[in-house]
Amino acid sequence: MLYRILFTILFIYSTAQGALKITWFGTTTFNISDGKTAIFFDPFVTRPSLWSIISFSDEKSNIFHVKRWLNKIDKKNIKGIFVSHTHYDHALDLNNFQRETGAMVFGSYSAKNILLGGAIDSKHFTYSKVGESFKVGDFKVSVLSGEHPSHFLGMTFWTGDIEAPIKENSPLYKYKQGEVFNYFIEHPSGNIFFHPSGQVTLKEEKLSKMKSKILIQGIAKRESSEALIDSVLVPVGASVVIPAHHDDFFKSLEDGFHEMTLVDPQEFKETLKKSKSSINYVEMKYGETLTFQ
Repeated sequence: MLYRILFTILFIYSTAQGALKITWFGTTTFNISDGKTAIFFDPFVTRPSLWSIISFSDEKSNIFHVKRWLNKIDKKNIKGIFVSHTHYDHALDLNNFQRETGAMVFGSYSAKNILLGGAIDSKHFTYSKVGESFKVGDFKVSVLSGEHPSHFLGMTFWTGDIEAPIKENSPLYKYKQGEVFNYFIEHPSGNIFFHPSGQVTLKEEKLSKMKSKILIQGIAKRESSEALIDSVLVPVGASVVIPAHHDDFFKSLEDGFHEMTLVDPQEFKETLKKSKSSINYVEMKYGETLTFQ
C-alpha cells in the first residue's frame, strides 16, 4: 500500500515537472515555465494612466509593482526575457525585471538602448535577429518577423527605433516601436506560438512549419477575427488559444480585468467557437498560473 502511495506521489510530481505553466500579467506579458527554467515576455506591470500619455509627463517603472507581481512566480527560474517590440506597454518595466531576475534580455537594438539608459551592462543583452534561435534551458525560442497594427486610421504611433539610451524617467513617447517580433517556442512538453500582434504578416506556408499546441494571440486592432483564425491559428494547428492585449492597460493590475475599448474579445471568442468549436479558448486572470500537460 505504501509503495502505491509513493509511486502515485512520484508520478504526479514528475508529470507536474514536465508540464508547462503559463502566467499572465495583462497585455502581452507572460511567464512560461517548465518548473526548472522560465522565459518571460514583454515585461509591463506598472501601467501608467492615459493622462500620462496625454500630458507627456515623465514616467518610470514602479519597482513596488514589479516585485509584487514577480512574487507570484518563481522569479529565480527566469533565464530569458524576450521583447516583441519596444512601445512602453511592452517594455516599460524591462530594466527592473532584468535587475530582479538577472536574466538575459533578447530583443531589438531599441531594447538594448532601454537597458543602457538604466545603466544595465550590455552583457545581459542578445540581439534577436530574425531567423535565429536561442536555447534557454529546455526551451528553444525562434525569432520571426512581425508587424504592428495601426493605432488609428491607418496610423501607428511612435514608430522608428530608440536610437540612443533613454533615461528611466522619461515621457512614454520615447519608447518607440523598434523592430517587431513573433516567437516560436519549442519544448519537449509542447510548442507555443507567441503572436502578440493582431496584424497577420507571416505566410501560411511558414506558419504551417511552426506546429504548436498553444497559441498566445494578441487580438487588439485585428483586421478581423476570421483573419487571425484562418491565417494564424489554423496553420499552426493550435488546440489551445490564449487571448492577449485585450485588457485596458491604462488601469492598474490591482483593479482587475477591464476590457479595452473597441477590442471586443467576446466577438473573437464567439467567432472562434462557431468556426472551430473543438479549440479550447482559455481566458486568464491577472497573476493566474495555468498548467498545460
